[in-house]
Amino acid sequence: MKPEINDLYRLNKSHITKAGIILGDAFKHDPVWNKVLENVPDPDRKRRLLFETPLRFGLKYGQVYAASPEMEGVAVIVPGELADMTFPRLIKSGAIISAIKLGSDAGRKMKPVGSTLTPDRNENMKGRPYVYLFAIGVAEEFQGKGFGKKMLHALIDSCSRAGLYLYLETETENNVELYKHFGFQLIKKVTIPKIELPMWELFRSPDNSY
Repeated sequence: MKPEINDLYRLNKSHITKAGIILGDAFKHDPVWNKVLENVPDPDRKRRLLFETPLRFGLKYGQVYAASPEMEGVAVIVPGELADMTFPRLIKSGAIISAIKLGSDAGRKMKPVGSTLTPDRNENMKGRPYVYLFAIGVAEEFQGKGFGKKMLHALIDSCSRAGLYLYLETETENNVELYKHFGFQLIKKVTIPKIELPMWELFRSPDNSY
């Protein structure tokens, strides 16, 4: 029997720091985010702050889940109509705090990521009700043990029941093949300006089976 959303552990503000550490660890070999944090002091702390931004945003406008109370992995989702990280939403969610602490150099490198992906997402999903999977990751020591699969199964089931598409971006071609296995379709591959690294945009139809 595949996991459902109630099988996941819902997080709150008290979990932000630990959840940021988990996602930071999950993405510590990620080419795009490593490029964003290239040459910054204390990269582990900055990586945590990098992911605290979507975590705070997700807690305000969507939901944040862990694979279990032990928090082996974390997923952040937001309704599509609230997915744009506008300045007022950053302030209301408190995500602006983490973004500022991240530093101006990382912020400059982050800007082309958002300016590329946000318009694409809005165009790709025009007229489609959807949930945006902001981030999903499992701490390195727990990878390969089914925690990511558990979270993804539950999110897919929740969206399918509600008749919602599920949208995400990923930074590696290996992940593209993984998501295709779960019924996602590749929309397109993009290259992030200035960083000059690729990302892939995918969505999953609510009536798709896998």
